[in-house]
Amino acid sequence: MPLPAQFKTEAEIPEALKGYYVPFKLPDDSVVHRLDVTPVDGVELQHIQGLKSSLERTTTERNNLRDQVRAIPEGVKIEDLPSQLEELNTLRSGRTSRETELQDSLTGRSAELREAQAEVARLKGQGALQMAVASAGGNGRFLVPALEREVKAVRQEDGTFQVTVVGPDGQARQKTDAQGQVSPMTVEDLVAERRKDPEFLPLFEAQKSGAGADEKPPRPGAGESDTRSLVDRMAEGAKEMVSMAPGASA
Repeated sequence: MPLPAQFKTEAEIPEALKGYYVPFKLPDDSVVHRLDVTPVDGVELQHIQGLKSSLERTTTERNNLRDQVRAIPEGVKIEDLPSQLEELNTLRSGRTSRETELQDSLTGRSAELREAQAEVARLKGQGALQMAVASAGGNGRFLVPALEREVKAVRQEDGTFQVTVVGPDGQARQKTDAQGQVSPMTVEDLVAERRKDPEFLPLFEAQKSGAGADEKPPRPGAGESDTRSLVDRMAEGAKEMVSMAPGASA
């Protein structure tokens, strides 16, 4: 019965054969138990697995190198490859820098576009408010700045702007009609609401003409505090400006 050349572990070795095997360390640092044979006339037990593995790696590396050489375009000299590779890396680096510059520029343009859209939205809301105030006979110079924060224009997907009235929380305000139907409040509704407010009423009355149009709230005397509201003072100023305008009736 022939003896096995080696055992993976000592436990696999039959008790009667343990004296014929010695530990042997492989290239991967694992240990096997190999038959201990004394060479006779140059004949000995050799382990060629390591040589076969090394040969396989060498063959693979050679084939890969051959494929790389075959991939070199015709007319290109191998000795020129290092300088050409360096030039290629320089071009790639330059392209990366240019891409970064373009990305930064695009980011800046996007920010500018958002700012422009915000300004357009502000002007759209302001314009709608000015028209509503003028239609109600109000003083736009004072009413528009006072109500502008309650009007918001939102850009829609089709590029148009929808003007809405918002509350202190930034949410769109709603109105309920006589039939109990709820709908978004319009800019005209906001102006009509403020026209019923006693503090804002003088800003609408300032645009009236005829009897009583030039009547002014009493001014405080010397040493007296001005108890008039801010709106009353603004309305009086508006009336004075109207009366001082060229062509105004004496």
